[in-house]
Amino acid sequence: MSERHLDRKELIEASKKYKGKLTGHLAKCRECRETLELLLKFPVVGQLTLRDAPAGWVSKAMALAEKKTALKRVSQALAQLIFDSWAMPEPVGVRGPGAIEHRRLRFEVSGITMDLRAEQTKKEWSIVARIAGNYLAPAVLLSDRDEHYADEDGMFQWVGQRPPRHLKIRLLDKIIELPELVWKKPRRK
Repeated sequence: MSERHLDRKELIEASKKYKGKLTGHLAKCRECRETLELLLKFPVVGQLTLRDAPAGWVSKAMALAEKKTALKRVSQALAQLIFDSWAMPEPVGVRGPGAIEHRRLRFEVSGITMDLRAEQTKKEWSIVARIAGNYLAPAVLLSDRDEHYADEDGMFQWVGQRPPRHLKIRLLDKIIELPELVWKKPRRK
């Protein structure tokens, strides 16, 4: 029948009183002796606890870890502008100030297209966009600092004091960034 092992408190007390010679149970029991040697090599009893890192450092480390895992899950793409009504000369019979008050744009990337129409009234801009292509979850259109969701017909519609400059399409596994839009009206002759 084997003798019982020393418990945690007894081992800690033995490490505090150790003078270089093992006696009694510690001299006979290999397992308790190895635990005592570990406590002697790495004394923690009576020591001050380890200080925690400053909260700001912990937050920054956690944020870095979250960004890396988020980047692994979401790919990013840059759409290409393939049509801009303001960049094309209009036929002679269509020219006039009315044609400049609205703009049509089309972007494309990886089988996904976005059509955008912006119309300027006296006080505001009315924007209508539609995203088409193969993607799983509903798309979200990010316009400068706002998020827009499609209606039941798949159209994104909003009104603003200014037209959007920075547009992104957020899909389940991808963020599509559109080129920055410049809204300086072209000079027509």
